[in-house]
Amino acid sequence: MIKNNRYIIVKYLIVFSFFIITIKLFNIQIVNQELKKYAKNNVIRKKIFQPNRGLIYDRNNKLLVYNQIEYEIYFVKDKIEEFDTTLLAKLIKKEYIYIKNKIEKTKNNFPQLIASKIDEANFGPIQESLFMFPGFYSEKKINRKYNYKYAAHTLGYIREVNENEIKNDSNSFYQAKDVIGANGIEKLYENQLRGEKGSELILVDANNIEQEKYRGGLLDVPSLKGKDIITTIDINLQQYAEELMYGKKGSVVAIEPISGEILAIGSFPSYDPNLLTGLNRSKNYNKLIKDKNKPLFNRSIQGEYPPGSTFKTINSIIGLDYGLNPNKKYKCNYGFMFTKKNKLKCHEHKSPINLEEAIATSCNAYFCYMFKKIVNDDYVDSTFNEWKEKVNLFGIGVQDKSNLLNTKKGFVPNSDYYNKLYGFKNWKSSTVISLAIGQGELLVTPLQLCNLSCIIANKGYYISPHIAKKIENQSLNEDRSKNIINVNEDHFDIIERGMRSAFTNKKMGSCQHVEINNLQQCGKTGTTQNPHGEDHSMFIGYAPLEKPQIAITVIVEEGGWGAKWAAPIASLLMEKYVNGHITRKELSEYICKTRIYE
Repeated sequence: MIKNNRYIIVKYLIVFSFFIITIKLFNIQIVNQELKKYAKNNVIRKKIFQPNRGLIYDRNNKLLVYNQIEYEIYFVKDKIEEFDTTLLAKLIKKEYIYIKNKIEKTKNNFPQLIASKIDEANFGPIQESLFMFPGFYSEKKINRKYNYKYAAHTLGYIREVNENEIKNDSNSFYQAKDVIGANGIEKLYENQLRGEKGSELILVDANNIEQEKYRGGLLDVPSLKGKDIITTIDINLQQYAEELMYGKKGSVVAIEPISGEILAIGSFPSYDPNLLTGLNRSKNYNKLIKDKNKPLFNRSIQGEYPPGSTFKTINSIIGLDYGLNPNKKYKCNYGFMFTKKNKLKCHEHKSPINLEEAIATSCNAYFCYMFKKIVNDDYVDSTFNEWKEKVNLFGIGVQDKSNLLNTKKGFVPNSDYYNKLYGFKNWKSSTVISLAIGQGELLVTPLQLCNLSCIIANKGYYISPHIAKKIENQSLNEDRSKNIINVNEDHFDIIERGMRSAFTNKKMGSCQHVEINNLQQCGKTGTTQNPHGEDHSMFIGYAPLEKPQIAITVIVEEGGWGAKWAAPIASLLMEKYVNGHITRKELSEYICKTRIYE
């Protein structure tokens, strides 16, 4: 009886086991479609989707930079199987022999580009047929395109990331062949513009044919477009500045004084930003970098020049702060004798003159007298360093607070510099008298000179210059504080009268030839000595006199005296921005067409 029971139990266990195995096999082979797919397929492929970069607009919502989607076709030689070469040639619009030679000459198994710049319309038929060509695959590329051929240095460009950038990427965002902002706004706001990548998991069979999304796309992540940026640039003003600076080297910087917003900023010669996009980017970049006129060099923020007579405005403010009488008159006599044998020359004009007249006519002798009063020879170390520190308050010789990339800080020497140069206390104000008129060792950038224009226009402060007006759904978190020059506001009224007289004084004004009605321009010319050729032509100013809308700096390298090129260019740009049109068409046409360098 016991034996029979054991037999029955074992028999049922065997039957039950077979039943369980049968159900399991049925579940695996029939019910569980996902495992069935795994048996049929040998890989889950993760596809990364590059996000569209954010768009870039000017201050009036004109589109400056946008995306153009293109596709590229690659192959990996060891994965290629027999395929219809004629059909592939027709699809990618290449010659049969080109495809044949490309594959035969490839000696490695790295991905090889075989077709590029395929737009979305032409990519459709290729995408539908790509499964017929094992070893071939597509990649989506997002190229930047520029609606205008202007503002190249400001907008910047994108390029493929290099190994160091991938290695140093703490967020592990970048991979090989990704693009990154390399200059200008593209680099400055890379984190905002680049967006967030998306991904999807695809089941791919042994024949490299995509089947369907893994788990119905449940684990897919959509890409997020980068944030759009509205810049402070007025593209119409920028375009006109670049037209006026055609055939000239130098820089133009225009800022709205009350806000610090950059209206136009240019370095010349420049280049069409579309040259640094697409497959020809490297070729064009090499041409530009070898150009003797250095179109890639951003003179507006990296060029350092002696400020010339534009610096007389700073010495005037410092002199007034020391208590010097603006009504006191000094004789010129065609210059200033700083030693018995040496004279700092000046042009012919009325003499003697007061401060307002000295600014209007740009008298060298007057500012030499003023500088000697500021820098007391009896206490040359202490008074000279006090002067230097006051100059620094104007943003010169110190690193600016703007977030623009690679800005130079200029140079203002201190007493230690001259003690090393001439020997301890073996120098005095007459030794460095060229500082009185913005020469000598002084160096400034065009951006710093435009800040100086803003300081005078605002009567005592400037806002750190900036290029972004608004970033989509995001706070800018950038410094917008006032950089205050702590001196009596009345001092700026005197300087302003002198700068207005430069246009209105028919006998002495250095800018009287570009004065027009209904603009109320204020300005100061500068002629800067250049050891390598003709003097540089310079101008700082703003308009209108009441509630200034634009402050401007123009530098024309080897352009001669300041009134010859810089002042007319600045005047036309102020008229264009304030009045919205140009009345001096002959002057405008002459400047636009004239080249002064080869």
